[in-house]
Amino acid sequence: MANGIIRPGRVEPGSWKKWLRQGLELVWRFPLFWLALMGVLDYALRYGGIFQPILLLFTFSLGFNAAVAVDQEAGIASILQRFYALGSCATFFSLQIGAMVLALALPVLAFLLLTQDAMALMLNLRIPFNTLAELSEHLNHYLRDVGDGLFLWGGFAVVGYVFIYPLRTMGVEFPLALVYAVKAHFLNLREFIMIGVSCAVSVILADGYGLQFLEPLLYAFWMAVNYVMFREVFLGMGENCCHVKQRLPQLQPAVAVKCQQL
Repeated sequence: MANGIIRPGRVEPGSWKKWLRQGLELVWRFPLFWLALMGVLDYALRYGGIFQPILLLFTFSLGFNAAVAVDQEAGIASILQRFYALGSCATFFSLQIGAMVLALALPVLAFLLLTQDAMALMLNLRIPFNTLAELSEHLNHYLRDVGDGLFLWGGFAVVGYVFIYPLRTMGVEFPLALVYAVKAHFLNLREFIMIGVSCAVSVILADGYGLQFLEPLLYAFWMAVNYVMFREVFLGMGENCCHVKQRLPQLQPAVAVKCQQL
């Protein structure tokens, strides 16, 4: 950020390793707060059904807000107060974008299902319906077990889309936020790729060793990483606030008012 204007910048080579360390540090400050928050959100994601796109965006947004609060505030009371103040913005953003994704996805899914049935009839495939349903259920359980939401976050991190929410909360209009996110991707491609790969590896290892119960902590860690990435790429702040006396620019004097303009 230069002269009060939010713009993406280029970070030092190898910054992805520093982001991992800083994200872990933020989670370690108040692990019970993170565990309670992400535990509830992870449970909602598992049983969210067709509302999963909205809940996933809600998880990403609240995770970012939690990292802001933990980094900027000292005690649990002030953290909760800051987190609550940012909550309305996360809710509005998640409902707006999630509903859009849901509206676009449902017709596509319906078309694919109808096409699949039509092709099965035309080709006279001798595959019982219950077999297809069973395969689909196994695939769904596998994706859910390995944390499909975190896989999606890792992909978004590579292309910079994880920055759209914080940019919107700071008053950047959606088209420009998208442009800035993509520009950040091109400026820091190697660092973002390493973050995306690290995220995927962490989820695969947790699943491979039967540690799916750690998924809420994985969400907490990667949401904290999301915050420190944004903080350095767009605001030029390369350390957590316990090390330097810096504070993020306020996400508007009244976040709730700004949310109405999303």
